[in-house]
Amino acid sequence: MKSNEKKPLFARMVHVVSMAAGAILLSLGPIIWEYRPPLDQLPLLLAKKLLTPLMSYVYRDDLVKAEEISGSYFHGADGRDAPAISWQRLAQRVPALKLMGGSGLEPLNREVHFVFEKPDVPFLKAFSDQRRLKELVGGAGEDEYRQMLALFRWLGTRWDHGTDTVPGNDMCCSPLEIVAAGEKGARFWCEVSARVTVDAAT
Repeated sequence: MKSNEKKPLFARMVHVVSMAAGAILLSLGPIIWEYRPPLDQLPLLLAKKLLTPLMSYVYRDDLVKAEEISGSYFHGADGRDAPAISWQRLAQRVPALKLMGGSGLEPLNREVHFVFEKPDVPFLKAFSDQRRLKELVGGAGEDEYRQMLALFRWLGTRWDHGTDTVPGNDMCCSPLEIVAAGEKGARFWCEVSARVTVDAAT
């Protein structure tokens, strides 16, 4: 029997599996080095990193459908009209929409202020610079609503819902630390997401 004849099926399968395992370890090495997760969270992190591309391919049609649905009801706003006029114009373009009432139909009170941090405070500037938030929303053009969608799409993939301890303390959260912890597997609740969202959008 010649030595270069085909190997038995089992030996070939072992060879293929070994090559695949080696490729996976090589690709996961940088991820493990970057996130440095605790050993008890390592299996979850690896599973998410391995399965996310696979599941995104399996459910790729869902994204197309979601974009079709959202595109059907997003009409934008130029910001120059009073809310009542904007709502009336929207009702004219969408036959199924009927305006019944609400504060949005009243004249806008320009004296109501939203209080937020100045964007140049150190912790917000560090968050924006290190996470390149301006680049993140740059592809959305000048449309502020689409910039918000791009930002929310990114933030929505940083962590899953849960009740893990917030880095720092619950009253004053560091968005940089929260995002970093979420990428290592930590889970946070809605209020934390809201705070980080406001910080990112400021």
